[in-house]
Amino acid sequence: MHLLGLKSELFKHLSIVLPAVDLILIIVCGVTSENPWLTTPLNFIFPLLGVGSIMLSERLNSRLPYMLSMIALSFYGILFAYLLGPSSPGWLMAITYIVAVIFFFDKRWQQIALLGNLFIGVILVEWYMGLKWFELVVILGCLLCFVLLIASTVNFLLKQQLKVIEQKKELEHKNQEITDSIQTAKRIQHSLLSDLNQLPTALNADCLFLPKDIVSGDFYWIHFHNGYWYIAVCDSTGHGVPGAMMSTLNTSLLNEALLERNITEPGAIFDYVREKLMHMLDGDTKDGMDACLLKIDPASTEFSYAAANNPPIVINGSHYEVLEKDRMPIGYTIKKQAFTTFHKTIQANDTIVLFTDGWQDQFGGVNEKKWKPKSVYQALINTTHLPLNKGFLNEFEQYKGHQEQVDDLCLLRLKPQIQ
Repeated sequence: MHLLGLKSELFKHLSIVLPAVDLILIIVCGVTSENPWLTTPLNFIFPLLGVGSIMLSERLNSRLPYMLSMIALSFYGILFAYLLGPSSPGWLMAITYIVAVIFFFDKRWQQIALLGNLFIGVILVEWYMGLKWFELVVILGCLLCFVLLIASTVNFLLKQQLKVIEQKKELEHKNQEITDSIQTAKRIQHSLLSDLNQLPTALNADCLFLPKDIVSGDFYWIHFHNGYWYIAVCDSTGHGVPGAMMSTLNTSLLNEALLERNITEPGAIFDYVREKLMHMLDGDTKDGMDACLLKIDPASTEFSYAAANNPPIVINGSHYEVLEKDRMPIGYTIKKQAFTTFHKTIQANDTIVLFTDGWQDQFGGVNEKKWKPKSVYQALINTTHLPLNKGFLNEFEQYKGHQEQVDDLCLLRLKPQIQ
């Protein structure tokens, strides 16, 4: 848009410059009227300036540049006729310009007047220099070819420019429609995300949810069922719109397993979701998700969990422990086996963190390398006492620097209070 604005300003300036050049050349012509080698080429320059004025008028959708140029050229024609005497063809030149002014509303008359001036310019050359008619015909032919070449080239470039502008506007319109649709999908996805505030204060929950694009393949899922809180952080295949569609499907299947089928063990829930995904996605697709699902009672000192590729970590002071996991996704896998339900005892001052792998895959730092798991764990340790959006997120942004976010990001932190 900035470039188009500069072009528009350029055309506006040219609409003033062209008539000004006409007036300057009129003065030059008057001063050098005794020198035919200078005044004669001017007879061919003026019509070309007129052509330029017409093109500017069409480009700016204004008759002002053309009108100013034709008025200036009319005075030039009268001056030229006066200087050469009443018997000179200069009066014909003046008349053609005056006709161009009178009929400037009609493009055909504009073109006829300008071409007529070219012919009269040739007559003036013959009158000044005594050239033979066949020489004049050659000059006229070359001049007409030159004018037609310039006019056709300019017309082609203008058409191409208009075509590019129209295509750009069409692309911007389609892009806006797509963006609006994705924004609607974002609102739908956020409405499907669980409300973090429903968790009891005894769990001290905090969460970061950062899609790479407008919508995300990562998501968190929370439900209370039969006296237990079920908390999951999941990484669906892909990101953007395909990832968001997979996350919607995965959310639906988790709800179905827990709320409709009353499957309460984390490992068994993953088994059910995998079977449904394999059936719905024709069995051989690699689409699915990596996930970690906790089953926790705030009044208990123990929790159970299932981990499909993404294990939880437990932080206590300056130490961390990466818990066990099943090395397979919830989806197609060569070595298919039942997911394990693991059990873990909660110690005083334990912090439980569930997160997707986008954090450790982020490029950044001085050497623009991946953040890597150990760096993520250390950043979590350093910022345990701070809210995630002020501590850990700042560490992440500082490491990422100017690099683009490479994946969807989701992290959920719990600080259970042992009673």
